[in-house]
Amino acid sequence: MLALVGIIVVLSAVAGGFLLERGNFLVLVQPSELLIIVGSAAGITLVANSPAAVLNILKSALSVFTQRSYSKNFYSSVLKMLYELFNVGRRLGMPALENHIDNADSSQLFTSYAEFTEDEGAMTFLCDSLRMVTSGIARPRLPGTPLKVSDSRPS
Repeated sequence: MLALVGIIVVLSAVAGGFLLERGNFLVLVQPSELLIIVGSAAGITLVANSPAAVLNILKSALSVFTQRSYSKNFYSSVLKMLYELFNVGRRLGMPALENHIDNADSSQLFTSYAEFTEDEGAMTFLCDSLRMVTSGIARPRLPGTPLKVSDSRPS
């Protein structure tokens, strides 16, 4: 729903700004140009991807307009899980954290938050991101230090 509202706001702002400058609104309405741009994009997408990938693209595009199942309780439990996870890293060190990340399916820490572990995309994102920190590719930034571009690059 928020995506639809965003699209309406953008279109209203463009049309409103154009009309405020006393522009001819019909100049913005170019069906042939729209056909060229959208048709070319659709055609190249079909040529460059497999049928399964095209279906995934369509499903993903439509999923923008569907409501997420995340609730306040979900976010609260994820924050609790992250707190526990980061505490393990702080108290026991990176090797202990790495064990939880590499064996997420059997990790007691993750299994106690079943709602999060069922979301495969979120679980993969978290584990992959933390794996970068534990392997030394990305260095954690200390509080109070400015973020530099070189902070995220390996030494």
